[in-house]
Amino acid sequence: MGASNAELDEPFTLWDLEWALEQIKRKSAPGEDQITYTLILNLSDKDKEHLLDIKTPTVKKALSRHLGSSPL
Repeated sequence: MGASNAELDEPFTLWDLEWALEQIKRKSAPGEDQITYTLILNLSDKDKEHLLDIKTPTVKKALSRHLGSSPL
C-alpha cells in the first residue's frame, strides 16, 4: 500500500459530485445500479449529499481493488 495522501483520503464532496456530473456524457448509459445521469442531475443538493454518503465507501473500495491495494 502506498503512502497516505490526506487530500485523496478526504470524503467526496458535493463540489466533487457536481464537477463529475459536468464531465459525464449526457447520453451515457446507467451503471450496474441502474442510476441514470438524469436522475442524479435532478436530485436536490440534500439528496446528492445523501448519495455521496452511500456511494463514497463503495467507490473507495472499488478504487482500492482497481489499484491493487487494501481498502482506502
